[in-house]
Amino acid sequence: MPTFVIIREWKELFANRSVLITNLAAPFVILIMALITTVFAQNGKMEFVLTLMKLTNPLLNVAGEDGTIAIARFYFLLFLIVPAMIPLTFATSSIITEKITGTLESVLVTPISTREFLLGKILAFSLPSIALTWVIQLIFLGFVFASFENAGSHFSIVFILAMILLVPFISIISLSLSVVVSSKVDNVAAAQQFGALLVLPIIGLAISQVIFLSMMSNPLIYLGLVTVCAVVSLITFQISVKLFDREHIISKWK
Repeated sequence: MPTFVIIREWKELFANRSVLITNLAAPFVILIMALITTVFAQNGKMEFVLTLMKLTNPLLNVAGEDGTIAIARFYFLLFLIVPAMIPLTFATSSIITEKITGTLESVLVTPISTREFLLGKILAFSLPSIALTWVIQLIFLGFVFASFENAGSHFSIVFILAMILLVPFISIISLSLSVVVSSKVDNVAAAQQFGALLVLPIIGLAISQVIFLSMMSNPLIYLGLVTVCAVVSLITFQISVKLFDREHIISKWK
């Protein structure tokens, strides 16, 4: 049954190609910005930014290339915005539009369970963003390891794996929360407003790579972060299943 929902959502996504292309192009814009900024920093063309970073974290004054590496780590974490925001945009628009047009009702009156329906929705919107995020992560990693001799000391296996594993968990959390909000409101903009709440912690984590570079190099921090996000993703999905009131949606929007 979730397969039916996934195929149905993908057909609707590809039918609206302009929105699809715009949203899928955004991650590559972030990637290009990350590559350009890092290259400029390497070539000494961003002295102001590096000086500001060293004022924020005096340890970078004696860390050699660490200032530029900190910029690379900043962008590597910033990529986590992609699985948080892109599926959120598609999911909220899809659910609210289906409520208004009545197509959501036609699915909810079928024997499909709420769990299967929401699982299909979440997988349909999360899988493309997860794959896309992994692609830009791998491209950026290839650039970093080709450009920095000391990349291995700042991009450890634990750090890289943690960032890769966080992608699906963040996407599930984002989509589970969007499902709950979208089922309660009838305005796409209102449903997407809470997306900033998910982005702020990611930006804060990215900034911490500059301010607390030494501390944030501790692998235990990322193991803990992955564990917490894994648990939260399961909890938010269960909450979305409990709070998704299909009878209310059917009676109100039919």
